[in-house]
Amino acid sequence: MEAPFTYNSLALDNQFLSRKKELNQLINILKERKNALIYEPYRTGKRSLINMALKGLAKENIPYRLCHIDMLNITQSKELFSILEKHPTQQDDVYTIYWIEEFQNILRFEDYDKTLLQLEKHWENDCQNSYILSGSMVNAMKYIFEDKKYFYHFADVVKFTPIEEKAATDMIIKTFLKVGRVVEHKHAERMYETVDGHPWYLWQISNTAFHLTKGYINDKLIDESIDSLLIVYDVKFRETINSLSNYQISLLRAIFDGETKLSSVECIEKYHLNSSANVKRLKEALTKKEVVAFNEQDIPYIIDPLFRLWLKRFFFKETI
Repeated sequence: MEAPFTYNSLALDNQFLSRKKELNQLINILKERKNALIYEPYRTGKRSLINMALKGLAKENIPYRLCHIDMLNITQSKELFSILEKHPTQQDDVYTIYWIEEFQNILRFEDYDKTLLQLEKHWENDCQNSYILSGSMVNAMKYIFEDKKYFYHFADVVKFTPIEEKAATDMIIKTFLKVGRVVEHKHAERMYETVDGHPWYLWQISNTAFHLTKGYINDKLIDESIDSLLIVYDVKFRETINSLSNYQISLLRAIFDGETKLSSVECIEKYHLNSSANVKRLKEALTKKEVVAFNEQDIPYIIDPLFRLWLKRFFFKETI
């Protein structure tokens, strides 16, 4: 049977859930020929949102030309500029939307500072077109736009809020009902809460549970679905842990435990972090590796909700 929950392709139309605020914000940005920054973790719906915004422009009969550049395999500035030269910013007075995906990969360039300065100068006076700069490495994007302050006041940040729980659970329940299978709200809610509403993981759990039952979903089937997902990502999470030093793991444990004052004497002593200077270095290392991030209140959190669950189940099983 065909997978009922979409997670390996764009979420289109009825499959696109809940991000009405973000969608309206992005459509308005593009209608006003302004620019957008989107930096959210992998598989949280950036492509789907942008695709829906472009469809929104088409529905309003707003003509545009799209220049989409995926920087996944671009490793040198000359490669990037060669592509951009094929799509000049001033051409026939046609409104062009430049969508540069995984923009943080510019930091891989040997001359990334020079490249960013060139782009900044090149784009700052372009009022005719729009730029969408998206990236999945949250801390790397923050480094470019918030720490180094490149493109200052150049674009509006489209910040994702969690997928609305009711919309997600309602979709799960309705999808099961279409073929006569039943999932109670409490079970759909449990799946949602397990991964903090992360759409990529949520649809995978839902899809596995869907194929495990011919009737009613119960807690045992949900357990099996979650265990299956953890097995799929076990190697990845082990590689992440193996890339960390013992001190970095200790700071990760402090963050996992909910510590917010990481440089306090109490935290340093409890987790054997050595010194406040060492804590600063450890924070930089964990953010650079995209393991943790800090919110607007400077409170740390583990970026990947499934990794946090894996840590709880398999790694941080005993207290310090």
